[in-house]
Amino acid sequence: MAALFDPYDRSSWYFGQMSRQDATDLLMGEKEGGVFLVRDSNTIHGDYVLCVREDSKVSHYIINKIQQNEQTRYRIGDQNFSDLPGLLAFYKLHYLDTTPLIRPAPRRIEKVIARFDFDGSYDGNQQT
Repeated sequence: MAALFDPYDRSSWYFGQMSRQDATDLLMGEKEGGVFLVRDSNTIHGDYVLCVREDSKVSHYIINKIQQNEQTRYRIGDQNFSDLPGLLAFYKLHYLDTTPLIRPAPRRIEKVIARFDFDGSYDGNQQT
């Protein structure tokens, strides 16, 4: 299956602070392998974790943020990349373990309730 994501659309794959268990629970709800997300590392400040749904499990790959000749690089295993989109683009075409990256995990829809009622329209000419 061809990868269906833009590695430069950070909002689609970066989930920020998220526990390992929450990432696992979210990805285990996906049927296909190759669904992924990137989260902040909970153990090493500044590093990231690439979480990927594989055959019957979720794998968590540490992405080390390293300084190399005054440049920031991102290392996963023995591969180095200049940025996270480059890393993701590489793994769209290459297997991590059992699958390449196919698409980012969907975000859960959260219900939000306003504390106040709001009118449904605004024409810009109203004075308050």
